[in-house]
Amino acid sequence: MLEATFNERLGVIQTVARGMTPPEELDLYVQELRRLRDRERTRGKRFLHLVDAREAAVQSQWASERLNRHTSSDGSIQLQDRTAVVVNSALVKMQVARLTGHTQYASFTDMDAAIAWLTATAD
Repeated sequence: MLEATFNERLGVIQTVARGMTPPEELDLYVQELRRLRDRERTRGKRFLHLVDAREAAVQSQWASERLNRHTSSDGSIQLQDRTAVVVNSALVKMQVARLTGHTQYASFTDMDAAIAWLTATAD
């Protein structure tokens, strides 16, 4: 399961990932993530993305490749963007690291540390 929402309290886009993600759910997630990202861009904000993947499973090769296509090759990531990913699994951490299309990415095992890093230079 992947779900993207806007966290008003933190002022960031937040994704929650749990278990495996079926293809139809992946496509809906990407559409919602792009909608939220585009909304932030029209507000003059950068893309601050907090991913809670503590309950995520290692995804299938198909899902991983599809996410990689959507996140790194569509030109949507800009230099000022940041993504903080909170994980509990070393394998999920390795898989997520391959998905990022920019250098402003960091993984954490602690949610508070991830939020602090993500919002440290936020407008």
